[in-house]
Amino acid sequence: MINKNQVNVFLVDDHQIVRNGIRALLSDNENINIIGEAANGKEAIPSIQEIASKIKVVIMDISMPEMDGVETTRYLKKHFPKLNVLALSIHDDEPYIVSMLEAAALGYILKTTEKKELIQAVCSVAKGKSYFDKESSVKLAHHFTSKNNTKEKSKPTSFIHLTNREKEVLTLIAAEFTNTEIAKKLFLSPRTVDSHRRNLLQKLNAKNTAGLVKYALTHTL
Repeated sequence: MINKNQVNVFLVDDHQIVRNGIRALLSDNENINIIGEAANGKEAIPSIQEIASKIKVVIMDISMPEMDGVETTRYLKKHFPKLNVLALSIHDDEPYIVSMLEAAALGYILKTTEKKELIQAVCSVAKGKSYFDKESSVKLAHHFTSKNNTKEKSKPTSFIHLTNREKEVLTLIAAEFTNTEIAKKLFLSPRTVDSHRRNLLQKLNAKNTAGLVKYALTHTL
């Protein structure tokens, strides 16, 4: 019997023991299936190309030989935009987290995370929702707040007017609600929500949902 909720995962990490550990942690979850693995980006890309349409989530390490996680994520998102990348790293430093976010990874968690949160992160990213663990969220908020403060000191702040409805939609996007969920919550049609999302992308000069989340993290709505 086909499991419609099946989340197919591809692992990319240069340590076999880590890949084995992730497999062990996820093995007893009937909704998650690991369908491939690789030791670095150079090895991962051709393997992923063959089964890209079947993969929901790529769990990506950052520090790897041959081709690191940032470069690999950037390549995958360019050639396979529907792939969702979840960074799993030992690094809790801002530059690593920000680099993966800018490469269009949907989530970032540390290798010290508990099994329950790993599963939660995989399931969220599989649905196209962003997921950052507590440590990463704090670092991101600090980074973008500091960046925003620096801009404010160097030049006058440009005011971007958002309607109350746009603020509501943006807040829910940042809270990881899908268009359908937002529509139900605000009693709107999914098409109207999608229109608001497109307007927000244009107004805030954001390339994707991650850009909208950045704005929401650094502004009081």
